[in-house]
Amino acid sequence: MKRGIGIDLGTFHTVATSVKNNNDFLVPKNSIPSIALIFLNTIYVGNKARDQLDLSDDMELILTPKLLLHDDSKKDILRTIIRKLADQALDDIDYSNNQAANIVITVPPDWTMEQCLLVEEAVDEINVKTSFIHEPIALLIATRYLAYKANSKILAKLENTELFLVCDWGAGTVDIALVKVVKYGERYEFSCIGDFTDRDHGGSSIARDIIRQYDNSLDIKEVNKNAYYLQLSWQGDKLEDFSHYQAITSTRRDTAANIVSDKINNLFKKNGITAKTSISCILHGGPLESEELRSILKDKLINKLNLTDRQFIHIGNKFTESLSFDKLPWRRDVLVSVGASLFASRGKVLPEFKYEIALKNSSGEICSKVPLEIRQNLSGIQVIRPPYTNCDYYVEVQQVQRDRSMTAQKKELGLYVRPNAVLRYQICEAGVGFACIEVSEVEDLPVPLDFIDSRSERVRLPECSTIFSITF
Repeated sequence: MKRGIGIDLGTFHTVATSVKNNNDFLVPKNSIPSIALIFLNTIYVGNKARDQLDLSDDMELILTPKLLLHDDSKKDILRTIIRKLADQALDDIDYSNNQAANIVITVPPDWTMEQCLLVEEAVDEINVKTSFIHEPIALLIATRYLAYKANSKILAKLENTELFLVCDWGAGTVDIALVKVVKYGERYEFSCIGDFTDRDHGGSSIARDIIRQYDNSLDIKEVNKNAYYLQLSWQGDKLEDFSHYQAITSTRRDTAANIVSDKINNLFKKNGITAKTSISCILHGGPLESEELRSILKDKLINKLNLTDRQFIHIGNKFTESLSFDKLPWRRDVLVSVGASLFASRGKVLPEFKYEIALKNSSGEICSKVPLEIRQNLSGIQVIRPPYTNCDYYVEVQQVQRDRSMTAQKKELGLYVRPNAVLRYQICEAGVGFACIEVSEVEDLPVPLDFIDSRSERVRLPECSTIFSITF
């Protein structure tokens, strides 16, 4: 079983977790604050940024680097920040580049291929394979797995339920997913049948609004700094007394919970979920550590969707405290990275597009097509022989089935094959953001060369798969 490392680039904390086998977890000693300070052209990231937060008013505080990647003017700085956050998180679990491992990074459900590639570029100095998984799926994988070690009642709920609402209310986004879980022996398939990402009501947005409403004379730097401290106080870090914000906080939380519950209600209606549907609701995230906000959200969902209190499971600090792994400082903020590390070790993303390989002659005419078989482990290799003519064939990879939100695409490779050659191809990566398809040519020999020794080309095509397979 290969070693898996999961990195949760959370808006508030960045953490990494490593897993080798069923019980050999390596969890972080600390949470790396997902913040950066820029002062005199120097970028301070993580704990160094937090330690210097009050040293100078001339510092620029960046609270949500992962969510700002759309800002073209700051992309280089943001990539540097994300790379440093990932490096610090890996250092925290004593990871070094010469160790063989798969690294899986968590992203919100609505991320595109372009956003995934930007994060991949940011961590390109980590000399390992990097792929991605949706944050609610990683949370549900961790919850499903760790329940065996925690609470028999929670385990019974998880094992007897095939449909889950996952509400991961973080500092930057509120990620909602409807996930169907099907068990095939020891293999689980997680299919996201509906999701959305809310960027307006995460903990950072709520905190900023509260700070502005309490004192509208503050500039943006002071707003960001006080909002960060307010969030720390919500999570139990009593750096300052924010009790005088309580009335504003309660009103703002109620508004946010009402909007989020409305969106969940719309998602239920869109997917035909009714009160008669057997569904469990997973609640997770820093803001939901507040019993007040959690109760408000639950009450609104119970009233709007006719759910019962028994259908809710809060996966928070109390859940992690019940885990029985020895000598490991389990905290709520490691759970998503735990799910990602499990997936890196033993999971696959299953593409939703169908693919085929087309061979084209020098005039651009397609002479033959062969469907690409996609097996559960994505490791199957197929062999085809081009028609025996006097011309070379150019290879084109085509998507032949539309995803729910994307149009099928095709891309010609630089690779060409000779008339008597054997063509092999496989999907070597897939799913969140893109699919990477590798095509190679080998001589027509009695014993073909190994695939890894063949001349090969890779192509990436947009892929927005929501189907994840893992063996526990």
